[in-house]
Amino acid sequence: MMARLPYPDPSSVWGVMHQLPQELHPMNIARMLSYASTTVTPFYRFSEALLDQLELDPKLRLLAMLRVAQSTEAHDAWRQLMALAQVVGVSDEQLSSLQQGRGAGEHFTAKEQVALAFVDEVLQTPRVSNALFEQMWRLFTSREMVELLFVVGLTWMAGRVMTAFDLEPDSALRTRPLEMSHQQESEDFM
Repeated sequence: MMARLPYPDPSSVWGVMHQLPQELHPMNIARMLSYASTTVTPFYRFSEALLDQLELDPKLRLLAMLRVAQSTEAHDAWRQLMALAQVVGVSDEQLSSLQQGRGAGEHFTAKEQVALAFVDEVLQTPRVSNALFEQMWRLFTSREMVELLFVVGLTWMAGRVMTAFDLEPDSALRTRPLEMSHQQESEDFM
């Protein structure tokens, strides 16, 4: 497979790419996004914040990201997110259920089921139902609800860059920040 839009010449986007961490330079999504040079660094910083710096539980973040990747057929995003999901405790049963398009049932807590239902409605309708919004309001803080919406939006956008331009698969995303934040949360709990 070859990307539908040719990747930019590395010498023409060096000024943009050198601002990003070295491990992102070979990633096809970073290379493609470098066409929009003024947005690459803010996009990366926003992505990093959504992975490492939210109040929303890391496991809920990854469940939401996986649901978006599955729903939007962003197969490479799904594959990249699987390694991160396992770091934060997403089980094999949960991964299997999500891969099959399910988000309810015994493998998910009530809070996870409501979050996944929220993701589904956000992807399918312009307005979340009042009943679901009330469930969200009972289980999540205002900040967590906004953060979850950001997670859905960014994951959708990244997935669409991958699918609209038929980007070739990349290696898995780095897991270190999530491992560190997950370890810190475990230590804080003890």
